[in-house]
Amino acid sequence: MPSPRHSTFIKGLCDLHGISFHPYLSQQFLTSYDLYLMIHEEVQQHVNAALGCDAANYHLQHSCPALHYKLQDKGNLIFKMLITMDGNDSLKRIL
Repeated sequence: MPSPRHSTFIKGLCDLHGISFHPYLSQQFLTSYDLYLMIHEEVQQHVNAALGCDAANYHLQHSCPALHYKLQDKGNLIFKMLITMDGNDSLKRIL
């Protein structure tokens, strides 16, 4: 059963296209969107495999060189590298 939020979105689409809303349209939309996401993920996996981006350590081997830059005359820092996976929000919490 589609959530009310999805039904509201489908009602908006029906209104844009000038057709009346029917509850089965929500289920059809969700099914087709799920299929789209599955196809998109499958294509992305094939592209990553063709480009060689599917290795377990690919991101570590191809990270930004600026992250590994060290100054010759400076001492060691507390952290060698700060890495984030949340849109860089966690760096705001480090003193």
